Amino acid sequence: MREPMICMDFGYMGEKQKQAGEEARPILRTKCRRTGHIAADMLISKDHGYGVRRLVQYVERVRGYNRVMIKGDQEPALMALRDKVRALGSLEVVDEEAPTGDSQSQ
Repeated sequence: MREPMICMDFGYMGEKQKQAGEEARPILRTKCRRTGHIAADMLISKDHGYGVRRLVQYVERVRGYNRVMIKGDQEPALMALRDKVRALGSLEVVDEEAPTGDSQSQ
């Protein structure tokens, strides 16, 4: 059986553009592909350590996994978050392999 996949992305609340000096706080949205469970956490910033702790808590405590694939778009902040989770070592993060014949696999 394949490892469970946790999909994640950053989002923001609100429809209007922030005025100069106002800060928009990012929301880390996660979804377990296996169960469909969705979670969202408002963060101080995209690179704050709280996001790393919440993602690990979601995967280990809420979903009960110790080995997962973490998938997101190629946004540098998401890739850094995934790498920080991997560096902690408490959770095994498996890379998704490109399908055979995909240009990335050559």
